[in-house]
Amino acid sequence: MFTNTQQPTSQGQQQAAGSTRPPRRRTRGRGGKAPQPQAGGPSDSTTNVNANDATASEASSFGAARPAPRGQGTGRGRGAPGRGGVQNRGNHQNGGGVGASPHGPPPPQQPKPATTSLLVDAGNDAPRVRFDSLLESGLVSAQTLQGVVHEFMSPVQAATMHDILLGNDCLAQAKTGTGKTLAFLVPSIELLRKNGFARGVNILIISPTRELAYQIGQQAQELVRFDQGQIGVQMIVGGTNMNQDKRKLRGEPCHILVATPGRLLDHLQNGDLKPMCAGLKALILDEADRLLEQGFRQDIERILTYLPNKNVQPRQTLLFSATMPPGVQQIATLALNKNFKFISTISESDAGTHTHVDQHVIEAPLPRSIATTFSLIAKLNAEGKSKIIVFLPTARATQLYFETYSQMEVARRLPCYELHSRKSQSVRTKTSERFRDAAQAVLFSSDVSARGMDFPDVAAVVQTGLPQNGEQYVHRLGRTARAGKQGEGYLILMPNEKFFLRKLKGMNLQQLPAPQDVEATQQQVDRALRQVSPQTKQQTYAAWMGYYKGFLRDLGWTPRDLVATANQMAADFGCAGVPPMAAKTVGKMGLRGTPGLNVVQVLPSNYD
Repeated sequence: MFTNTQQPTSQGQQQAAGSTRPPRRRTRGRGGKAPQPQAGGPSDSTTNVNANDATASEASSFGAARPAPRGQGTGRGRGAPGRGGVQNRGNHQNGGGVGASPHGPPPPQQPKPATTSLLVDAGNDAPRVRFDSLLESGLVSAQTLQGVVHEFMSPVQAATMHDILLGNDCLAQAKTGTGKTLAFLVPSIELLRKNGFARGVNILIISPTRELAYQIGQQAQELVRFDQGQIGVQMIVGGTNMNQDKRKLRGEPCHILVATPGRLLDHLQNGDLKPMCAGLKALILDEADRLLEQGFRQDIERILTYLPNKNVQPRQTLLFSATMPPGVQQIATLALNKNFKFISTISESDAGTHTHVDQHVIEAPLPRSIATTFSLIAKLNAEGKSKIIVFLPTARATQLYFETYSQMEVARRLPCYELHSRKSQSVRTKTSERFRDAAQAVLFSSDVSARGMDFPDVAAVVQTGLPQNGEQYVHRLGRTARAGKQGEGYLILMPNEKFFLRKLKGMNLQQLPAPQDVEATQQQVDRALRQVSPQTKQQTYAAWMGYYKGFLRDLGWTPRDLVATANQMAADFGCAGVPPMAAKTVGKMGLRGTPGLNVVQVLPSNYD
């Protein structure tokens, strides 16, 4: 069990922290205006809100047969949901939160139209809500709770689960790592129990990444492990054999389907999945903001056209998102019923991970960036901070760092893994599981694990090279200091990359000198690089130029400067000459005609 280090900041939170009285949820009507006080209610514009604010007619597919009586379903009859965290296997809660900007989570914004908007004060010293209170209120069956291994709900679960169980469409703003997966899985499983197991897909969950989809699917399987196969859970993601997906969908039960957008659309267009979704009861979009960030908006809109018309066949739709950009609000308007509930657990005073993680910046010239990173890893390991994630700008850089580190002496003391998009999905899944279970290890990763993935007990996050933007810096940093644990962040930049610090205004990064043993480590790096294949070096060289081409203005470089710097980097790698680049690749980068490139029509076989 853990408690958050954040102290109550609002008056309501302070009251809750000092008494057994539960916190109150500030309710806004349409347009964000606070409702008038009820007779006999609080004297100000803040009103108590609990499960019986929804009428019996609102209890649709996810809902109970009746609304919970006042004072029930919220923590042994004590009113509105309290705030308490639980560590949830596979989704450690209440840590690593991110907001819309590097300055922290944004103030909640009210999407329109929405019948009710709830801004939830989540003070962790307030009374906590037990999962068995859902049983007492008749919202959830004992069989559903049998798979829940925790006593208390997290703040996000306490804030959202009642509205979901009552059948409301919901748009929930919640930080990553706060237990939101369980907030929609428990109602999903209860829905199946109360309405029966219809053939085909009853619950459809869309996730932005393969890793997160597997994480959700595995947690769902854990929750139904006592059902002796009655509830089928399947995952379909890109990078796997589509024909195998089809055979499994046809041959095995699939009441709950977790999918990434691209592969889901493939199956809806080219497989048997569309008729399997004819009885769909609930649609869930997890990390909706990230779905849009990764360019899935068109896919989401097309997916909706393949699903049953919600006006003809009612279903419940849930959107969970850490931020509320306009795109998420537009998808909400398209996918949700017009009387959906907007519930935010992020207040203006809610602190993101970056406010309670010690952060440091280390300046290192490009030829010393690998040695600086490895020296820092050794230093952290010597201090007992032995579970570390190192983020690199590209998949190829991740591969080169991993292959180089694997040849180093330090790798014998601290094992390493690599996780990036160039690995097959099965390998990525196994790697994620191994690092998740490891007590001591280094994970070299591209941004596939920057958000949504939950690795317990990560002591430090190291970011070498430029992050894409301030938001991505925060997402990566959020892999540490999760579930109330301590964590540290390190950013290693070239001197001319320090412009990036201006994008992190208010983040309070402290300048550190490079570790003292960098020069000795560099000698080991030079020897290790001799064991790295020319292909890996060439691919890293090309990917590095492609990535940094987007930062020329910030760096103050011309294309010629970019190529010259990349060529020097290749020489530092021990390349015999300038690595070749295919003419087609050079053209795509917009570098055609730039002096210093070794352009070939076809890459030699040892680079292919």
